[in-house]
Amino acid sequence: MSMKFLLGILLGYLLALFIIFVIPHNKKEFTFPQLELSQVDSIPELTKENVLKEIIKQDIKFPLIVYRQVLWETGHLKCKNCSLDYLNIFGYGWNGKTYHKYIDWRQSIKAYKTWQIKYYKKGDYYQFLENIGYAESKSYISNLKSLDI
Repeated sequence: MSMKFLLGILLGYLLALFIIFVIPHNKKEFTFPQLELSQVDSIPELTKENVLKEIIKQDIKFPLIVYRQVLWETGHLKCKNCSLDYLNIFGYGWNGKTYHKYIDWRQSIKAYKTWQIKYYKKGDYYQFLENIGYAESKSYISNLKSLDI
């Protein structure tokens, strides 16, 4: 075997190790909070009205923008074969195969609150969502703004 071939294999191996072990650890860690089972005694029906009430109850900043996110991510709470199947109303944890799973849709709002506290500091919330890369779509913000609520 030639030296160039062996060097190419070595570099490929090192690149694979970098992708597997280094890149995932460079992302800021964020853990999704869970509700205790005792808090799940009576789960309210997943309706638009209840979602907005829960967003306000959990003291989420910019509740109407966040509510728009829920509507967009779940197709107005009607999507099929999507994050909603896991009671995940924000599409959290998409890894190309599945979403983060919750036993109660309110957990998803609690996770959003925790995420918001950790990352949002001040300023225009739409700009914050864009800057942090909340969604892959470049039209995400304009889509949110276009929703009639």
